Amino acid sequence: MHPQFELDLYLIRHGESANNIARDLDVAWDRDPPLTDRGRGQIHALGRRLVAEGMRFDRVYSSSLQRSVHS
Repeated sequence: MHPQFELDLYLIRHGESANNIARDLDVAWDRDPPLTDRGRGQIHALGRRLVAEGMRFDRVYSSSLQRSVHS
């Protein structure tokens, strides 16, 4: 590794999804559940915090699931 190499890695999980709040175990598990209103609020709050802290990213990688891309 190069002596000047620096890596800051941030792992950020999606906000609350419909599966996170499903109480009935008989309900079919959704492989691609949408975010709840609360989950959308969580990711928007995180976005505001990252902007307020002046965070900038060289790369962002995300899964293609709707809870990750419909933020």
